[in-house]
Amino acid sequence: MGVDGLARDPFWRNYWQGQGQKGEAAGVVAMDTSCGRRRLRQRIRHGGKVAALALFFLWGALGGADWTAVAGWSGAAVLAGALLWALQRPASGRGSRKAGLRRCPRAPRPAAVGLVTLVVAELALASRSLPHARATAPEAYTSIRPAMAHLLAAGRDRCPPERFLSISALVFDPGDKPELEVIYRPQLSADAVYTLLVATKHREVLSPNLPLAFRVPAVDGYDGGLLPLARFVALQRTFLPPEAVSIDGRLRENLPTFPDGRWLSLLNVRYLITDKVLDAWLDDVFYDLQFGASLTAGESASVAWVPAFEATALGLVSYLDGAAGLPDGTVVGEATLAFEDGATRAFPLRAGLETAEGLYGPEVAHRPAPVGGHFWPGRPEGNDYAVRLRWERPAIPISITVRATLPMGRLVVRGVSLIDERTGAFQSLVLSDRGRFRPAHSGDVKVYENLDVLPRAFVPARAQGVSGAEEALARMRSPDFDPTAEVVVEGGEDLARQPGGPESVRVTVCEPERVEVEATLTAPGYLVLTDALYPGWQAWVDGTRTEILPADLLFRAVRLEAGTHRVVFRFRPRSFYAGAGISLLALAAWGAAAIGGWRAAGLSTSGGAGGKA
Repeated sequence: MGVDGLARDPFWRNYWQGQGQKGEAAGVVAMDTSCGRRRLRQRIRHGGKVAALALFFLWGALGGADWTAVAGWSGAAVLAGALLWALQRPASGRGSRKAGLRRCPRAPRPAAVGLVTLVVAELALASRSLPHARATAPEAYTSIRPAMAHLLAAGRDRCPPERFLSISALVFDPGDKPELEVIYRPQLSADAVYTLLVATKHREVLSPNLPLAFRVPAVDGYDGGLLPLARFVALQRTFLPPEAVSIDGRLRENLPTFPDGRWLSLLNVRYLITDKVLDAWLDDVFYDLQFGASLTAGESASVAWVPAFEATALGLVSYLDGAAGLPDGTVVGEATLAFEDGATRAFPLRAGLETAEGLYGPEVAHRPAPVGGHFWPGRPEGNDYAVRLRWERPAIPISITVRATLPMGRLVVRGVSLIDERTGAFQSLVLSDRGRFRPAHSGDVKVYENLDVLPRAFVPARAQGVSGAEEALARMRSPDFDPTAEVVVEGGEDLARQPGGPESVRVTVCEPERVEVEATLTAPGYLVLTDALYPGWQAWVDGTRTEILPADLLFRAVRLEAGTHRVVFRFRPRSFYAGAGISLLALAAWGAAAIGGWRAAGLSTSGGAGGKA
């Protein structure tokens, strides 16, 4: 028949085609066996990744405070695992599907492996300078310091607890530094011990954002206070110079000292924390120089809180400013003490005797008084003069007032302390012309209590309506503006209340996204809640939706009629619901695409199998 005849003969043509198909089938079986093993190993690796990711998300879920956090983390774990599994499925080649075959996964290229290795190595080396690479003892974060404990105890039964503000450059040393070094030096490196000491100081003053971790409400934060809005930045212009206002809302870094007490009261700041770096020890007596008073003729300042302490003298640290022309003996002020037994003593303060010009020079007309030290921040040439005002027999003072009478300049009182010279005991006091404060705690740092703090929710006696934020700011910057008695309401009306009887305002529910207030009024007024008017807050009065008006630039106000009312504030931002809707639509689209892809892959596989049959 010849070769051509064999090729044309139907019997032999079918025979050779059958033999070729057998060989191809054998090759397919070998390839499928090899690829099957490789796919099995790949799926084991991907399954391990999914399991690790699921465990990570489960760890996050277990740390949640409520069921919503657990549900959210669990849902994220399922979604992330499904995405990872879908993205790592081996792809099928078109040409191979036509022949009933699947491509075997390609091994990684050496260049890709090298690139990934370099990236991982670079990230590992770069991370060595980050804080997490310089870990120290867990107590750097978890231990409770005395000032923190005081604030936690004070706010334990209050709803809501009042805020605090801290100012410190952290240049002090913890009082228990030697003990910390003895405990941790055998266990930690020198760098780790240093990090621990710095962290201890941060916890002592509750630096941002530690208040968030320990649930202590603060007026300031690492990236701005009271949810840093443009209005919070505008509010800072009432007590900070324009060049000191930070656009990101940070407060403590820009404050040279504490603001006036009226602003602290408006911000619901009850506690103030600072260090003792600028205070003074004179003749074994401690003088608190944090506040003080700068007085012109006729002005006076008093100690707001005088503890029961039997003393024989009053230590006073002061200086004169702009009074260089006063001659010796000129009476520049008077210190008046009232005692528990009803007696009163008045002590004159004279230039050249009890006090003198702070920046003393040859042009000063009076002699220098006894210099106690040089405690001016940034001005070491300034003099602080110390004197003791004594009385005949030991007595317990109940009030202390210093009044200025000098014809020119200012009398600056830095600090006062009661002294019992019989025993050497003393009691430092707080004299201030910027508010009423009392020392609440003294340790490595000091904690003061603002005695005039406003509650979180209140109804002021007067309301002034303004048209916008700039007009509100102008009114609040007026020297006669008193936030404890007046509120500036944007879009509101002028209102002067005359209560006809006892009234009450009480916060009954204080949650991050819900605040409830019960108010009983005998005359119409504005209920002010000194929480930030962040976009998304809504209010209901006795179940009826009502408008929230901006109060004092930043806060919330609703108008109430006379009577008893239940006011509910809820955080319901439109952006949340819009984002949730978009996320659900995207999730549905992804699910539809994934199901479609899986079905197409299944159909192509079944089609290839049918072709072989």
